[in-house]
Amino acid sequence: MKGVGIGVACVAMAVWAAACGSGEDAADADGGGATGAQPTPEKRIESFYYEYGSEEMGYYTYSIMPQKDKDTVLVTLSSRTDPDKEAEREVPSALIDDLDKLIADNKLEAWDGFEESADGSVEGYSFQLTISYENGESIAASGYEAYPEDKDTYQGKHDAILALLDKGMQAAATATPAP
Repeated sequence: MKGVGIGVACVAMAVWAAACGSGEDAADADGGGATGAQPTPEKRIESFYYEYGSEEMGYYTYSIMPQKDKDTVLVTLSSRTDPDKEAEREVPSALIDDLDKLIADNKLEAWDGFEESADGSVEGYSFQLTISYENGESIAASGYEAYPEDKDTYQGKHDAILALLDKGMQAAATATPAP
């Protein structure tokens, strides 16, 4: 499992709250509500993949794919180590807008190209993030006991993305279909 990003433990997905602040913190800092860069129509997310974990805590993967001809995205949570946590939900496509904003507010594009592994580490935490855009651009980053920013900043951004994805999954799970 050593060398995530070089031979990643699975496939590819996303992370995010300190120096550049979470979207909430940035908005509250100036007292003005939602701020930060807004996604442009020509730079919409086509796919999103984020894997993270370790042998000790387990590995989890979120993937998001917009559904053609629908106003929804398919969010999938899978786990190589805990099949009971697996889920797949159709979520309103507004989740993509929220994700775009979170990516911009947390400056995740700066992570593009990060691919590092801690020397001598045989067991540890790894992550892989891949975001593809409709215009052909992408963001790809991975690390094995290595982070594109300091560990606390990484952890804050990681927590923010999981909170957003979990909120979307929960909303879809509890939504009642219209009669």
